[in-house]
Amino acid sequence: MLLMGVLIWWISFWATPFGISWEFEESTVNRLPLYGFFVGMTLGLGMGLSASFRQVILGVLGFTAFGGFLWLLSVIFVGGGLILIGLSEDTVDQVMDWVGPAAFLLGIAMGGVVAVAMTQDKLDALLARLRAKQREKQP
Repeated sequence: MLLMGVLIWWISFWATPFGISWEFEESTVNRLPLYGFFVGMTLGLGMGLSASFRQVILGVLGFTAFGGFLWLLSVIFVGGGLILIGLSEDTVDQVMDWVGPAAFLLGIAMGGVVAVAMTQDKLDALLARLRAKQREKQP
């Protein structure tokens, strides 16, 4: 619980510049890490009390991490390849302005497919249990 609180606090600390750029009030921006800590503590408590909630949160973290991994690979291989073939820095920047985010979104979409498949398996198991109970009740 505390670890999740600290993790979300750390993430919200680095999100403070976005709050400033989105023109939040200064008092709100200064409290973002505190809000993040309490949201993280709440998520950590939910993960500690419910195994299914833990699986959902880990699935979301997993496909977000996969998106970040694909972003990193696109920066290394596509950006590095463009530099190696001798394109100008401006051209590389223009290409990478859309390749990086596209790779991140592709990674999230691919991870989302896994999350949907996990959810489908859970729902199928739940429906099978419910149908079995209904069959037992019928004479």
